[in-house]
Amino acid sequence: IATAEESNAKGYVPFGLVTNKAVMKRDVKKGQLLTYDDIELDKSTLIYKLRKEQDAMYGRNVL
Repeated sequence: IATAEESNAKGYVPFGLVTNKAVMKRDVKKGQLLTYDDIELDKSTLIYKLRKEQDAMYGRNVL
């Protein structure tokens, strides 16, 4: 849906990080891309930990 550059710039959340334990912080419109400001992710998942490690490797501090 969005390039990596756009996703990083706008803070879009990768679909794989959204689990059934994630909590919405606010309402979003149908079809709107989720940002890290919209949702509280489950930090205990392996995918979250791997994404955090990946971001650190590439100098991004998104999570």
